[in-house]
Amino acid sequence: MNAELSAILMTQDLNPRLFFHAALLAGTKLCLLPVGRVSLERPVEISPGFVLYPAGHLTREDLRVVSVPEEAYEEAWRRYGTTTDDGQRVLEATGEDLAWLKSHATQVTAEAFFNSALLGFTIDVNWDRFLGPTTHADHLSILEEAMACGERVFDLVRFHYCNPFTTVTLPGKVGLLSPSQFSAGLFYALEDHESYIIAGEVITHQIVVGLGLEIGAHVSVEPLAHGEVGHIARQGLMLYTQALEASTETAKFIQLMNLIEFLAEPDRYQGMADAKRAIGRHVAKDLADYEAIMEDFKYLSSRGGVSGPNDGLRHNIVHVGKRLETLIGPEERIAVFKRLARYVCVPLGHMMDRSASSWGDIEAFRYAAGEKLGF
Repeated sequence: MNAELSAILMTQDLNPRLFFHAALLAGTKLCLLPVGRVSLERPVEISPGFVLYPAGHLTREDLRVVSVPEEAYEEAWRRYGTTTDDGQRVLEATGEDLAWLKSHATQVTAEAFFNSALLGFTIDVNWDRFLGPTTHADHLSILEEAMACGERVFDLVRFHYCNPFTTVTLPGKVGLLSPSQFSAGLFYALEDHESYIIAGEVITHQIVVGLGLEIGAHVSVEPLAHGEVGHIARQGLMLYTQALEASTETAKFIQLMNLIEFLAEPDRYQGMADAKRAIGRHVAKDLADYEAIMEDFKYLSSRGGVSGPNDGLRHNIVHVGKRLETLIGPEERIAVFKRLARYVCVPLGHMMDRSASSWGDIEAFRYAAGEKLGF
C-alpha cells in the first residue's frame, strides 16, 4: 500500500477512493450524485456499496476534478467566443465540443455541488463515450442511468423512514442539485485519477415543503435479491415513491389505490373486488380484522350506488370529479392514509423479505393465510 492510500486509510471516514478501491480497480467508475433535503453529520453506508456523504465533507481535490460546468463554460467563451458585425457575442461549437458545451451551459459550480449531500457508488460507464459524446443526449443517458440506480436505494429509504401522511420528511430526488433546476453528477476514473462534473435537465419537479430527512448512523437498508418477487418489489417501491411525492393528497390517494391493485396482481389487471380480498388475506391478523378491511375497502373505493348515492372515495374522485380534500376533513385524511400505508407496506415489506422467491410463493402464502381465516 502506498503512502497516499495509507494516509487515506488512517482517516477512517469512508473516503471514496479507498472505500470503492476494489470496484474501481475492476474497471467501474465512481459516481457522486447530489441529494437534497437530507441532513447528516458523518458519512453513512446506507446500503451495501452506497455511501451518503454530508454536505461539504468531500472536496474537488479529493477526486481531482478537472472539469466543472461553470469553469468550462467561461473557458469556452475565452477560447471560442466571437463577436458578430452587429455586436452580438456568439459561441460556436460542433460535435463533441457542442455536446460538452450543453453540459457546461448549465453553469453548475463546484461549490454548489460539494455543498450538497452526495451519494457515492460505483457504476459501469463507457468511458470513451463519456469523454467523447456524440451529442448531449449521451451525457444525459449516463446521468439518468446513474440517477435511477441511486433512486432505487432511496426508494428503500423512503419506504422504511417516510410515510404517506406527511411530506415534510421526504428526501429530495437523487441527482437533482438544489436550488438549481439541473441534475448533476461527478464521474471519476481511477486509471486517469481525474473526474468530471456533468449536468443537464432531467427532473421536472421536486418536493419543496419541509426540511427533509435527517440521516443518522442507524439508517441502513438492505438491497433486494433479483428473484421474480424482487423485481415486483422494486416496481412497487418506485410506485410508492411516486405516491409519496404526489403534488396533491387526491393524487396520492389514487396512486396508493392503484399500487394496491398492482401488489394484489402484478401481471394482469384485477378489479378492486378481487384485489381487496388478496390484500386482506395478506394483511389481516384474524377474521374480524379481515372483515373490517373488506368494509374499509368499500369506503375507500365504491360503496352504495344502487339504493342510494355512491359515497366511496375513489368513485367520487374518479367518476364525479371531486377532490379528497373536500370529501373528508384533514384528520380523516390522515387516518385514511395510515390505513392505506398498512395495505401497501405490509404486502410490499413481505415481498421485499422474499425478494429471491417466485410469485408462486406469494400466492401460496396468501392461500395459506386464507385457510387460517377459514376460507
